[in-house]
Amino acid sequence: MRTVGGGRGKQTIAEKRSRSKGSSDSTSGEDELFSSSLCPSPLTIARPSSSESGQSTPSKFQTQWMQWLPPLFASCPDPANAGQVLQLSARLTTNGIGLQLACVDHAAQAYSCVISNTQLESIKPFGMTFQDLGKHMEEQFVKGLLKVYRSEGQVMLIVREDICFELPQTDEGATRPSTSGNSGPRSATGASPRTQASATSREGEGMAIVQEMITHALQSVLLRKMGSPDAQLRPLKLKVEKLKTQIQNLEHLKQELMLHIQRNEEEERQHMETYNRLQTTLHTVKQEYQRLCNNTDHDPFDIIDPPDGVTEGPTGRAPLEVDCRRYDQQILTLLKGRFCPATDVPNEAFQDEGNKWMKVIRPVTSKEYKSQMENLPRCKQRIVLECMDRVDEWDFDVWTIQDMTDHGAMFYTAYALFLKWDLLRRLNIDEQVAINFFSQVEAGYHPNPYHNALHAADVLHIMHFIVGKGNAADQLQLPEHTILACLLAGMIHDYDHPGVNNNFHI
Repeated sequence: MRTVGGGRGKQTIAEKRSRSKGSSDSTSGEDELFSSSLCPSPLTIARPSSSESGQSTPSKFQTQWMQWLPPLFASCPDPANAGQVLQLSARLTTNGIGLQLACVDHAAQAYSCVISNTQLESIKPFGMTFQDLGKHMEEQFVKGLLKVYRSEGQVMLIVREDICFELPQTDEGATRPSTSGNSGPRSATGASPRTQASATSREGEGMAIVQEMITHALQSVLLRKMGSPDAQLRPLKLKVEKLKTQIQNLEHLKQELMLHIQRNEEEERQHMETYNRLQTTLHTVKQEYQRLCNNTDHDPFDIIDPPDGVTEGPTGRAPLEVDCRRYDQQILTLLKGRFCPATDVPNEAFQDEGNKWMKVIRPVTSKEYKSQMENLPRCKQRIVLECMDRVDEWDFDVWTIQDMTDHGAMFYTAYALFLKWDLLRRLNIDEQVAINFFSQVEAGYHPNPYHNALHAADVLHIMHFIVGKGNAADQLQLPEHTILACLLAGMIHDYDHPGVNNNFHI
């Protein structure tokens, strides 16, 4: 049994029961208060301590508890007066050194005490934090689950089966009967002036406590209306987490941009080296040309027209006379293994007429793709596949693919993106029909200086970049058919363009 000492001395229940039978009735009533039928054992009693209430220092956990526990207010039946109620309140002391409890009955008789932090530390069960104790007390007050026992001169408030608070009467001496004879002159009503003054003082103190309890109740209502501090902090915590996520995303984007800048700076350096080398070569050629002109008496400013039939190579392809263009099957196989690898697909599945997306090219597994790429020499196929690895980047190199595939940048880019988005399999598109379509669209572009098949491949890639890495597909929740329409729009947007503007036709 643990007890907390106070102004009335440290006493256990057993010591109280060992008092002589000649004790006062108030003591007998108090002894009944702790019978096993009323208070489960063991019970820790918190009594007010005049020596400790103003000297204890709040700990870290006590400070947190004091910061969030609102004033509590409740009413319960008066066990000593049927039909009457007791008004109860509990709040933290203004100086933060403990807990103040108060009780007022219908006759304005007040009972109160201040439990210091040291006493609270000693009465709370082992393992219970001050936050848990405060939450439990708040629940008991709000739900009206408090147990109150009353005897002459004190009120016992039980908040747990093992925690009890003792609230002595505020003017205990005034309520005790006088043990002497005539203690002084009495008034006409039979009460002495001293008794009347004590009663008046007791009533005034009781009313002061009632007013204080009403103030605490209003504060409690205000706090609950505003919401608990945790509820107020929760939106701020969520906002902080959201900002942290945004900062992480921006840091990641910053790193990507820095890498992109470094890569561009390296490419610019290489281009400048190439430019300087070409400038040197041009200067050498000009000197040689000038020397030849001097030896042959030819005017250096007389530019000879090129002979008929000698023109620059076309940037597009002539219309096809067949359904499908000639393509490199190894490139298509590795592209399919790169973007849409096979995963334990049985061989008979390739002969299944329902699997139209595997009608032409048999996909390889990721392991087979990696092995073939490691053994692939430095050739056109390898250069094209390395370019395709950057199909999700802004600086995707369609020019190199155009040079390495017989002007086939649009064809191979379209095939790769249809695999990248898994459109052939998800929409069960006939692969042969798709390959024929890519071939005919590419052939429908004229060999114009700008509006040619290379330009179509570039626009097709930009459309893929906007929908994919630009996050349009996720933000707009685009279905497969809409993504298919976006890619087709990029492919055919300048189909059969004559290479002249409207003013030319007018």
